[in-house]
Amino acid sequence: MAMSTVILFVSCSLAMTFSNC
Repeated sequence: MAMSTVILFVSCSLAMTFSNC
């Protein structure tokens, strides 16, 4: 349930480290 949201948020944050989400 919330796991999908957390994973999506982490992926977005990780992507922001290199470029933009």
